[in-house]
Amino acid sequence: MEQRQILPLEAVVSYITNKSKVFLTLKYTEIECKIVGVDEYMNLVIDVNEERMLVKGNNIVVISLAE
Repeated sequence: MEQRQILPLEAVVSYITNKSKVFLTLKYTEIECKIVGVDEYMNLVIDVNEERMLVKGNNIVVISLAE
């Protein structure tokens, strides 16, 4: 059985759709948040503790699901 490759943007859109909490690892820090929006440059709009922030895509190292 052949597995389908998931594109990064598809994964981020699924996190938005499912309202999943994620760990966002940036160059110098890690944030637990919910992703609210994304654009073609992987810039993210995130909700962190009742605050909304914009994170530039070139600062993102890893996005992983928070369990």
